Amino acid sequence: MLRLPCLVLSILAMVLAVRPLAAAQDRAYDQPQDQPAAQPHGVPFDWSHHHLIFSNPGTSEDAMRKGAYDRWFHTVNDPRYQQDQVRRHRHQEPNEGQREWGKRHEAESGGLWGESLGSINAAVGAGMYPAKYSFDSNTLNCASATEPDYVVYNTSVAGATGGQASVIAFDNIYTTTCTPSTAVPTVYWSYNTGGTVSTSVTLSEDGYQAAFVQSVGTKATLVILKYKGGQGASATSAVLPDSVTAAGATYATCRTGTTSCELELQFANVGTPTPATPNDTNSPPFYDYNADTLWVGDNSGYLHKFTGVFKGTPGEITTGGWPIHVTTEPGLTSSILTGPVYDSTSGLIFVNDASGYLHSVNATTPTGSLANSVHMECGTGFQDPPIVDSTTELLYDFIAYGCDPQNTPAHNSYINRFTISLTTPISNGGGYGTALNFANGGANNPNTGVARAGTFDNTYYSGTGSTGNIYYCVDGSVYKIAVTAAFTTVATFNTPVTTVGSAANCSGITEFYGTSATNALTRNIGSGNGFFTVNNATGFTVGPTGTTYYIQIDSEIMALTGVNTTTNTLTVTRGTGKAPHSAGAAVNEVHDWLFMSVLGNGNRTGVCTGSCLYNYDVLSGGGTGNPVAGLPVVGGTSGISIDNTALNGGSQIYFTYQGSANGTVKCPSPSGGAGLTLSTGGCAVQATQLGLN
Repeated sequence: MLRLPCLVLSILAMVLAVRPLAAAQDRAYDQPQDQPAAQPHGVPFDWSHHHLIFSNPGTSEDAMRKGAYDRWFHTVNDPRYQQDQVRRHRHQEPNEGQREWGKRHEAESGGLWGESLGSINAAVGAGMYPAKYSFDSNTLNCASATEPDYVVYNTSVAGATGGQASVIAFDNIYTTTCTPSTAVPTVYWSYNTGGTVSTSVTLSEDGYQAAFVQSVGTKATLVILKYKGGQGASATSAVLPDSVTAAGATYATCRTGTTSCELELQFANVGTPTPATPNDTNSPPFYDYNADTLWVGDNSGYLHKFTGVFKGTPGEITTGGWPIHVTTEPGLTSSILTGPVYDSTSGLIFVNDASGYLHSVNATTPTGSLANSVHMECGTGFQDPPIVDSTTELLYDFIAYGCDPQNTPAHNSYINRFTISLTTPISNGGGYGTALNFANGGANNPNTGVARAGTFDNTYYSGTGSTGNIYYCVDGSVYKIAVTAAFTTVATFNTPVTTVGSAANCSGITEFYGTSATNALTRNIGSGNGFFTVNNATGFTVGPTGTTYYIQIDSEIMALTGVNTTTNTLTVTRGTGKAPHSAGAAVNEVHDWLFMSVLGNGNRTGVCTGSCLYNYDVLSGGGTGNPVAGLPVVGGTSGISIDNTALNGGSQIYFTYQGSANGTVKCPSPSGGAGLTLSTGGCAVQATQLGLN
């Protein structure tokens, strides 16, 4: 009889005990990447989902073989990881209606709308993002639903009751699905919260509350808002919430009722020798869904911690080292902090400052844990937070004007990569991490250039964090960087501007693996077929000149070279991974989108020139590429938020102009309410992922 040592039996018992909890996520990764176990799930998307990311953690069996099961289990049960999976893998098997009738893709139906934000200065802000919430990942909810999907825009101008909104939300946002189309979108709520909201809004996991920072004069306040639909008529007809309080307990009670509630928590005093309430103009709050805790920076270089935010009694922690002063280097030109990024795997918080340094602190015991990089950004300093991959435990910081006067040319752009852990502070190894030099210094890389965060492609996300590419735009040039252990290869992917420089400053880049058409095979196909039929080919399209579009069946991706909507035939070029597929299998036209804007100098004739929003499809993995579509904007755009990948109006992006609409570049229809015209004022926009239309 086989006898196992007691220790082995104990370990087996522990593994078996936790195994069922992770089973759903395990099944998701045992299936093809686009076929996870689908469950209806509310999906928030805000600025923080762009800065804390997850490459593929693999399966539980992979983790066990590597002796890393605990880490794998932690990752796949992180709410942010689960939200990311729902968002990235929404394209499921087509339903019966899709099999029978097919779907029109977004370029045909269009989804472009604009809404006035009121003041000519109203905008979400450079590097800031609208916040989008979908109550059910499998359904597009219009205003007629009990819980309509919505998108929230801060306005960056002072609110006034009966006048300008501090924050505004729109529902009925899906052009193809929501009716009547003349009422897309509608104002869901519009509030004057008593100050100026200049940074991104953060949403609760259930979608019923929001948190953001507002400034009153030069003092920052964390606002926690429980909204009520139907309050406020427009961006220029804002109302106060039903209840406004500075007491966390009062808000916690109000939150359980049916009225709207606002809690205002002024930041704790900081500084010496005379502590004072700091301001915050560049640090949106980062929320931990597990602990109901958020962290936020200020303009004085302090990091603040608030607990009980959406579920308990909210309040700021002022003991145990909080708030902590992170900008301790001598001779700083600015202590303004970016948004913090909390990595639950390492337990560390990372934040950049406007003098050009990266900092980390222990989220649990900050005292004595502060680590600082060397001076990395010598131009405008850091304006954006870093990106942290919580699966690989790698951090990426984006630098426009490096601190490298010894180089020829000097002051190049960089991406600096750090390996992160509690035992290896970022200051170890010289404080630069692995620095990738773009060799673009000189007159074309002025010290006024601003580094906004880049992004990774789907090959990176579906891999283990050691494949795929980073895309980063600086001074109007888009670069492609191979993600390898050596991290040494950078190439120009595209330059969509006439002249590079700060006049062509870029927004951050947002990536999304999306679907523009879906149907199903009418019969089995083998590994040799170069064409096949679907129930309805309407909506499938080959790419414009210079761009190849692709379809995916099961896990195989094929180049789409021809579409015949009369015979419902798709012609394809198949690669080395050819495999047979069964009748009824989903056929999805897929894209790996990049979205970004340039402040000016755009030069894509026939697409967009001047100040433009562009999209790229990088699924082919080619070394170079051109924009698929372009949209004129004013002053570039804010950060660009994505919707899910759903047809009939659900594959969208959201942003604002950075400048006021004008007679040349108007705010798209149906803007212009409340006495404003289409050619003036701040502009909130929705556009399709495929055609930006």
